[in-house]
Amino acid sequence: MNLLRTLAAALALTTTTLASAQGHPVSGAKVMDLTKQYLAAAPHRAIGTPGHEAAEKFIRDHFATEASKGNLVVDKFTAHTPVGMQPMTNYIAKFPGKKDGVIVLASHYETNYPLQSIGFVGANDGACTTALLIALGDYYRTHPPQGYSVWLVFDDGEEAVGKEGMVPSDSLYGVRHLAAKWSGDGTIGKIKAFVVADMLGWKSMNIDREGNSTPGCWTCWRRLQRPPATARPFSPTR
Repeated sequence: MNLLRTLAAALALTTTTLASAQGHPVSGAKVMDLTKQYLAAAPHRAIGTPGHEAAEKFIRDHFATEASKGNLVVDKFTAHTPVGMQPMTNYIAKFPGKKDGVIVLASHYETNYPLQSIGFVGANDGACTTALLIALGDYYRTHPPQGYSVWLVFDDGEEAVGKEGMVPSDSLYGVRHLAAKWSGDGTIGKIKAFVVADMLGWKSMNIDREGNSTPGCWTCWRRLQRPPATARPFSPTR
């Protein structure tokens, strides 16, 4: 729960730094409670299953207010996978700001397709970060961004469908679809930061520096770490 609380604060502070947002958005306890609700509603969320449909409904229900204002994008597409063509859906909840630009916070919401045979629920893998984004949505609904707009992206098809694991052609279907779509319509030029949350429900975690993130964003996140030391997920030496 410390890690969820740290991430929630970090995401909020990221938008504070880049978008002049104010306040502390969510607590770890709220994210934990939403995670439990999400798992109760849709414990098994592999694409093409009733559980996946239940997960979609859970997200839609939580963003009914945004849908009524035209600020919930239901982005349906069909992906070619090792098990054939599969319908997938990204959900994008938009919270307009006062500056021209967008900060995207994203999490996948489905579960691993090959692991559905063992009853995999993905509490740490997709569920807790879906809950985090929903909690942030609750905050931005009553505290609109004062700087850049904030888009919460619930992306589909992050997990591999085949048995070879996450190879480039069989993974990240939802975000690859969005990258192509946003590159084509010019949206990508408005995005100031794209933050992906995943696998963040561990009781203890140490995140090493990887080489794919934008250096400026990584530096911002490291600067936003706060005590106590036990709540710091980032390695102090990397």
